[in-house]
Amino acid sequence: MKITFLKSKSPIPLIRFRLENNEQQFTALLDSGSELTFVDKTFADKNNITLKELDNEIKLNQLAAENKSKVKIAMPTIKMGQSKTVLTGMIMDLSHLSSALKAEYDEDVEVNAIIGSDFLESHNAKIDYEKQTFTMNTFNKQ
Repeated sequence: MKITFLKSKSPIPLIRFRLENNEQQFTALLDSGSELTFVDKTFADKNNITLKELDNEIKLNQLAAENKSKVKIAMPTIKMGQSKTVLTGMIMDLSHLSSALKAEYDEDVEVNAIIGSDFLESHNAKIDYEKQTFTMNTFNKQ
């Protein structure tokens, strides 16, 4: 499955998928330097994405301790054409990214997720900056 980056003045790769449950467009920033994947809280709430709380024993960069609450994850099913996969990501407010990237893109973008190396590695993903494409060889992984 090959996806072309959104047109941009910067090398920051954004791609688009659709949510399986309601066909809502889903924009994600590819970040191979991030160990984890994140999903925007407002987007998850608006689209009725199921949230799960992680066990208190799990500490991810002290996020649970700093927030004095349990870490929540979202597990939306995303698709491209007939292919689909589950994107598991920690819930976080990503609204600052949309504002920061506004000047870089030819259209208004709302960043709904950051796809980190956990997802990229598990799907054998390839990011080609020269061709501006993102390829996953195991998109139908559930």
